[in-house]
Amino acid sequence: MKQLRVFGFRPIFVMGVVAIVFLATPLVTNSGNPIEGLLIISDDPEQEAHPATAYNHQRQEYLAVWFNDRPGCDDIRAQLISRNGSLLGGPFYISAGCPAERRYPDVAYNGAQDQYLIVWEQYNPGDGYSIQGRRVSGTGQLLDGTDILIYGPGYNFYTPVEPVVAYASTSDRYLVVWSETWHPLPITYSILGQVVTDAGTLEGGDFVISQGNSIRAEPDLAYNRHANRYLVVWQQQAGSLWDIHGQQVHGGGGTYQGDITRARLINQSRAGPFLTWVRWKVKRPNSQASQPITRL
Repeated sequence: MKQLRVFGFRPIFVMGVVAIVFLATPLVTNSGNPIEGLLIISDDPEQEAHPATAYNHQRQEYLAVWFNDRPGCDDIRAQLISRNGSLLGGPFYISAGCPAERRYPDVAYNGAQDQYLIVWEQYNPGDGYSIQGRRVSGTGQLLDGTDILIYGPGYNFYTPVEPVVAYASTSDRYLVVWSETWHPLPITYSILGQVVTDAGTLEGGDFVISQGNSIRAEPDLAYNRHANRYLVVWQQQAGSLWDIHGQQVHGGGGTYQGDITRARLINQSRAGPFLTWVRWKVKRPNSQASQPITRL
């Protein structure tokens, strides 16, 4: 899941190459002294983009994931990182190989099984877009021999994109959420979900979180273990503006009550929500910078 973090990832551009950088501030020593500095996680010659991270509280480590943007052959890669910001081994592949385009990964950690679930959108020239996933052990070993087909492929009838994932500790289940465009008329836009077990199998079918003729995009979600529910948020077009909508989802799947969260994005700029409670960015008029706005 996309998160607000003290320790975060930002892509930086260095002489035309994108490097994945871990912001290792403000890590502190046992005596309380801050440790400052940047950690370059990967600086391969390819374009490297869209990092995401999850924290392993059992091992006190992080797993960072991203994709290599190589035309016709985008790969999903990962790197384990210690709690003090040092790399544990080298980067490794989650999923790779031509001619698939694998992009926009997200990752969640399962403390009960000491495993991660990584999800991404994938495009194959022959059958269109799909949502794929793969589990990785806490030590960085692939647990699945092949990719998990979570949804799709769409064969150009529908386009599922932008997956995010969170783990429900009470239900011991993952929830994967994505946005979809259904292309045959009338064009329909959806936020969809799918429950995935800790064994990497799909539980039940995919289900609708929100659907209509207004564009729905860039979902995010967070889990509430006390209620065993998720809150899913997304941006939704409202004329020339964008609103932020939300919907609670049971830990085992299925919606709870109705659309509950709404906030107007100022001006006509489009920026996705990032959920820890509910947070999004808007571009102020006459401003070049996106400013964070937070509401509980």
